[in-house]
Amino acid sequence: IYLKNMEIYDFIFYLPIGRIPFTYDGYRSKDKESNKNVDNYILEMFQKNEIKYHKVDISDFESSLEYVLNIIGKSDE
Repeated sequence: IYLKNMEIYDFIFYLPIGRIPFTYDGYRSKDKESNKNVDNYILEMFQKNEIKYHKVDISDFESSLEYVLNIIGKSDE
């Protein structure tokens, strides 16, 4: 169901597991192995379906933001 809606997105940004500190919200699993499995599934889905994505694997917020804005800005050219 998610795959058929992919064409509506101009960009997909992937933040690897651990990139944002985890805060338990009562909805998501606290199990690290389960979270790693979900992360792997997302990557497999991107690869199997040849979905273009941008990996944001930069440690600080300001640099990550600059990276994303740079990609978005390039689409206007």
